[in-house]
Amino acid sequence: MYISIAGVFLVLSGCASFGAAQIQSLDGLFNVTSPIESGSYVAGQKLPVTYIILQETTSLKMNIFLQAVGMNFTTTTIALNADVSQEVSSIVTVNQKTFWQHSYNYDIPQISPAGAYKVVFQSVNTNVNTSVGINLNPFISSSLTPPSSTQASSAASASSSTGSSSSNSSRTANDSQRISGNIGFVAAVLATGLFFITTF
Repeated sequence: MYISIAGVFLVLSGCASFGAAQIQSLDGLFNVTSPIESGSYVAGQKLPVTYIILQETTSLKMNIFLQAVGMNFTTTTIALNADVSQEVSSIVTVNQKTFWQHSYNYDIPQISPAGAYKVVFQSVNTNVNTSVGINLNPFISSSLTPPSSTQASSAASASSSTGSSSSNSSRTANDSQRISGNIGFVAAVLATGLFFITTF
């Protein structure tokens, strides 16, 4: 049977990457796959939080917090008594082994100051905390977003209308000057004719 060396290499690389992307809890009960260590996120947007339960246990109880590092900002709660259920709907299979995955999409408060934070996974039963460090960028106001295509189209139409009006005004002025010149020429011709008639 022919086995591709390149294929084996890709599989092994994928497994290594999968493992490297996870942070194992200090008590060994779960792995954190999101957020990413030193990852950058934005205030006012979603913070994905995903973890995988590694063992069949009924004693695991967990809370999850977002805590500022070196700043006077209140620690916020992502989940109290976080989901650690081992139901069929949460099963994931890795390397032919069964685990249980759970996720939260946390709304980061808009008022959160930019800086360093850590997502704290608190194992209540073992009294052990596992932290993932992240960087938070400031909130981006929607008023700073670029104009929509409709607004841009309206502006272009207004500009086109203004240009058309100016062109029409200029054309009208030129026509008026041309008519005035023609009237003056006719008047001069008539005056000359009358002069010759009265003279002779």
